[in-house]
Amino acid sequence: ERKLMEQKLEYLSYHDQLTGLFNRRYYEEHQHQVISDPAVLPFSMVVCDVNGLKLTNDVFGHQMGDRLLRSCASILAGSIGSDDSAYRIGGDEFILLFPRTDEEAARRKVDGIRALVDARKIGETRLSVSFGIATATERIDSLEPLFKEAEDAMYRRKLLESSSYKHDVIKLLIGSLHEKGQYERRH
Repeated sequence: ERKLMEQKLEYLSYHDQLTGLFNRRYYEEHQHQVISDPAVLPFSMVVCDVNGLKLTNDVFGHQMGDRLLRSCASILAGSIGSDDSAYRIGGDEFILLFPRTDEEAARRKVDGIRALVDARKIGETRLSVSFGIATATERIDSLEPLFKEAEDAMYRRKLLESSSYKHDVIKLLIGSLHEKGQYERRH
């Protein structure tokens, strides 16, 4: 019984409670194990960010935002190989680590994930995620520079994609308002 409780506590300390993915603590404690083996090269990192999560929470409520996060995590977890790993490291931010994956192969993986994301509707809204990729071809001592490069690429994409998602949410909100009354439609 004590052993089962220890295993449960260890699981909870290394996994995100909402999504079941590895959490930031696990990422930070185990990142050196990931890069210490030269056999992992080339090594790619993908930083993912759910677009419009705050707006979704404000308009549709936090339960809908949680559904978006769980849906994103489900797609990410279902799209990675056995050597790959997925982490939720912040509110709407995820990391994918792809050992033995060059930039082109990482791009193909992300394209496949993006197709699944684009097809996902959750209630009245849709899932929208921005991705940034960075690849190490030589041994590195830390994932920080790779993270920074992937995050910068992700934010450049987010500038393009986030406004489209926000526009869709606003259209949905206006449509919902019009359904509630003729006065609102005329106004």
